[in-house]
Amino acid sequence: MLLFIVVLSVCAGAAVAIVAALSKHKKSSAADIQLIGLTAVVETRLDPDGTVLVRGELWRASSNDGSVIPPKYKVHIVGARHHLLVVEPYE
Repeated sequence: MLLFIVVLSVCAGAAVAIVAALSKHKKSSAADIQLIGLTAVVETRLDPDGTVLVRGELWRASSNDGSVIPPKYKVHIVGARHHLLVVEPYE
């Protein structure tokens, strides 16, 4: 019985450590605003949603007008809704 309690305690501690480590990678809502005005590069096609690379991080993004934007295209970040960046083609 004592062995069971020890194993259970170790597993619980490991689970807490994993959750704590993963929570450090969660994007904060304050970071969204700091990205507005920057240029990003489309990683996966925006149709209208996809992903963009900005400051070395991959973010979910959506084209402002619903248009399709291909990969490797430069876009301008014009807004954010929750953790979804709103972008327009860079001209």
